[in-house]
Amino acid sequence: MMDTSNQFMTVLAGINVIVRMICEGELLTSIVAESNIKVVSDMERTSEFNIGKDRGDKHVTIIRRIIDESVKRDSEVEDQGML
Repeated sequence: MMDTSNQFMTVLAGINVIVRMICEGELLTSIVAESNIKVVSDMERTSEFNIGKDRGDKHVTIIRRIIDESVKRDSEVEDQGML
């Protein structure tokens, strides 16, 4: 009786380890995917706003352009009644 109980607990422990590995892998995958989306989005936004460090833009200028464009888009969305 005790031997069957130990085997059952061992199987459950193994299943627990496998489930944890799958969950941690899924979490890591989602973090990497989200960061890739953010990188691509930032690259598109900087090219869209005509922002470039290669042109010698200062950080303050870059941030100001991004904020101005974001405020402009938000106000356009509000005007269309989408919020």
